[in-house]
Amino acid sequence: MIAFTAPTPSLTAAFDLHLQRAAPILVGRIGTGGVRSHVTVIGGRLEGRPESGEVIGGSETRLERADGVTLVEAAYLIRLACGATVRGHGTGYEEAGGPLRLSLLFETPQEGAVPDAFGRAYVGKQATDSRVMTLHRID
Repeated sequence: MIAFTAPTPSLTAAFDLHLQRAAPILVGRIGTGGVRSHVTVIGGRLEGRPESGEVIGGSETRLERADGVTLVEAAYLIRLACGATVRGHGTGYEEAGGPLRLSLLFETPQEGAVPDAFGRAYVGKQATDSRVMTLHRID
């Protein structure tokens, strides 16, 4: 049998995602358990290297479970300084009083020059009292 050792990933600081969110829209208690809400992302900015841009829209769908953990499905539309529009999307969670943690992938257009950075996977963390999510690239 051939032994296989998986590589250990590292994280590289990549971007700060500044998000402006509208007030949550409460869907309410759902039949499968938990309370569902929807948050519209109304703007913001992406700062980092090699690219920056403007958040032009997006949303977060949240499911608050009985154990205090909130599951989050996120999608953010970002117009990069190079002119391309990318979609960041992913899932994560938030514990009661804890930071929001997400894994994110970016969808990019086939045409045009979009930096290679957007073909990678990212993890993000945002403190409860902050509007800034710090994104680290998984290497």
